[in-house]
Amino acid sequence: MKNQTLGKWGEDYTCNKLVSTGYKLIERNYQTPFGEIDLIFQKGTNLYFIEVKTLHSHLFGLPREKVGRNKIKHICKSILYFMGRFNSKELNLHIMVAEVINKENELHLELIPVEVLK
Repeated sequence: MKNQTLGKWGEDYTCNKLVSTGYKLIERNYQTPFGEIDLIFQKGTNLYFIEVKTLHSHLFGLPREKVGRNKIKHICKSILYFMGRFNSKELNLHIMVAEVINKENELHLELIPVEVLK
């Protein structure tokens, strides 16, 4: 499977899982001058900005390891851009990596919070 196809498949899987557990999809593949945010969800007073990473296996590392410091900087700038256009109330903002791995023909999704300030 090509990387682009694998990525879309992982986004679809993540999106369906989150919607089925009560998250409301706000945007998908949101484009900004600083890059793209894969998924934006809201649940209650929480707004989640999600970078989806999908791999066939974890033999060559975990998907979360593919999200580097530069990507986090671009996501943060994109969030500021989005928030300037979003009718925001008092919302808690969260950056997450959605890690999708195919283990023994079974999909596993893990949402991992990103600590921006280290």
